[in-house]
Amino acid sequence: MQSSNNRKGIEERLANCEKVLRLLLQVSLASFNSSHLEQKEEKQTREACKNASTAGDAVRLAAKILFSEQELLECSVRGRHTNKTVEQRKALDVTRLNYLTSTVTKVFPKTEAAKIFSILADFLKKTRARDQVQKKKTDTSHA
Repeated sequence: MQSSNNRKGIEERLANCEKVLRLLLQVSLASFNSSHLEQKEEKQTREACKNASTAGDAVRLAAKILFSEQELLECSVRGRHTNKTVEQRKALDVTRLNYLTSTVTKVFPKTEAAKIFSILADFLKKTRARDQVQKKKTDTSHA
């Protein structure tokens, strides 16, 4: 009796483990598919970084290639909360961010990741400001 109860308990735990593993696999596959870089993007990013005269130019050009305009407007570099009065933004895609960092550091080896993140954060801030100015111009022209 005791061994059959133990066996049932073990079988139930194994079944639960299988379910959890299947879910984890589905989530990781979905994440991989959504963040996977296309060869075209990789090639464009490498070329842009090679042709850039400074690390800052390389970061800005690579960001324009790797991230959509929507992402540049709505995301922050790491998704960290920077100002208590502003709602927290989601983070840029980690795979693309890592690719940007590695590509820039290959072309500009003395550039540290912290500097790249700083340049990128400034670029995102200026992109949002530019978008706000454009929205104000279109609002006043329609009035």
